[in-house]
Amino acid sequence: FKCWNGVLTNRDLINELEKNNINLVFYPHYEMQPYIKEFQTVSPRIKIAEFKKYDVQTLLKESAFLVTDYSSIFFDFAYMQKPLAYYQFDFDKFTKEHYKQGYFDYNTAGFGPVFKTESELVEYLVKKITDGFAQDDCYKARCKDFFPLRDQNNCQRIYQKIIEQ
Repeated sequence: FKCWNGVLTNRDLINELEKNNINLVFYPHYEMQPYIKEFQTVSPRIKIAEFKKYDVQTLLKESAFLVTDYSSIFFDFAYMQKPLAYYQFDFDKFTKEHYKQGYFDYNTAGFGPVFKTESELVEYLVKKITDGFAQDDCYKARCKDFFPLRDQNNCQRIYQKIIEQ
C-alpha cells in the first residue's frame, strides 16, 4: 500500500502529468479493491479506479502505458505492442512467500524494465511521458519474438489444434 500510494502522491509525477495534460488511472488488483478508499492522490489527473466503474479490457485498449507488479495482465498489453514497466518493490519477499520463480524472468524476458524503488519508476515514467510513450527497442523486439503471430486467426488456430487432438 505504502509503495503504490507513494507513486500516486509523488510530486514529480503529478507535475509531469499536469504539465502534459495526461491522466493516470490506478486500477488495483481485484483483491485490493476492498481497500481502494485508503489510496490517496492530490491531483485530479490521477483517477483511483473502482472495478465497478471501470472495465479493465477498455482500460487496456485505451491506455498508452502500463505499470504493474506481477499481474499477468502485462501479457495482454505486450501483445498489443504497448510499452510497460514493472514495479516490484517487494520482489524478495514476494518470491519467498508467494511465488516460485517459473519459466518467466521479468528481468531477462520481460516486456519492460523492472524497478524496485519509487524514484526509479517515476524517473522512467517522466522519461516515457516526454518521449510520447515510445516503446524501447529491446522490449519491442522481445514482444515480437514472444508473439510471432500477429493476425486475426488465433481462435482458428486454437480450434484447429483442439480438433486435431
